[in-house]
Amino acid sequence: MEPESTTDGSPMNQNPSNSRTTPFELPEINMDLLYYDTSKLRYLLVFNQVKFSKLSFLIGTNEDVEALNAVFSSLKFEVTVYDDLSRVQIMEVVKACKFFFIYCCKYASPSG
Repeated sequence: MEPESTTDGSPMNQNPSNSRTTPFELPEINMDLLYYDTSKLRYLLVFNQVKFSKLSFLIGTNEDVEALNAVFSSLKFEVTVYDDLSRVQIMEVVKACKFFFIYCCKYASPSG
């Protein structure tokens, strides 16, 4: 039987910091993709649900709405807040917005 070497018996002797055989390559970054275009229309819909049919009132949502409105308004978003809509009403708003964005943004935008 062959005697066990110290390298074979102890994986702790291996140094992972110098075990790489190929140099580390940094990924390429396209700086154009990182640019945030502030020229386009931006909308934020906030569904503020305070009242629930089977649950108690939610406290603090109005403060959340104010904070969202302040942040996104400063970023030039048009913020629209909907309070206590039913599921059906929310779906109607979402469908109307989907139509608006498909029609207006695709056909009426300056960029085409």
